[in-house]
Amino acid sequence: SGSSRPGGPGGAGGSAGRDADELAYARLDAEVGRVGADVAAGRLDARRAVARIAMSAPGRLDLLDRVIEAERRLHGSRLGASAAVLDLLVAARRVVAGEVSLVGPSGVRVQQAQRGGTPGSRHPVLLLRHRDGPVRECGSVDELSRLVDLSALTVDPPTEAPTSS
Repeated sequence: SGSSRPGGPGGAGGSAGRDADELAYARLDAEVGRVGADVAAGRLDARRAVARIAMSAPGRLDLLDRVIEAERRLHGSRLGASAAVLDLLVAARRVVAGEVSLVGPSGVRVQQAQRGGTPGSRHPVLLLRHRDGPVRECGSVDELSRLVDLSALTVDPPTEAPTSS
């Protein structure tokens, strides 16, 4: 699925940063394909799927936006992209943007955030909070995985707002 998507990797390279971005995009695109297939086959529920996608792109809204755009083009042309995959991607984008947390057993919460003062010096961090404990900053998914079982994380279900009568 990776190189066949519009806007996918395979360009004529350039700087090392651009090459790294293309590799990161290809990895994310492949993970989205695997997650989408697992959801379609009933091997993975949507909340865990969103968590897997979000953890595949910490701090990389740019990459998620590229994959979302490619999926929208595929969906529009009926080449196999599904509305379900788009829904997963949009939900994962909210996690990466820090709007929604991931939750795990025993009250663990993971939220993505950005640290640093100026836009050029900002970097993603994963904030880990146990039920009533202090917040721990993790600089990478690998570091977080040493502290919590990533496969147990799910997207925090939205809470219903009280309705006025």
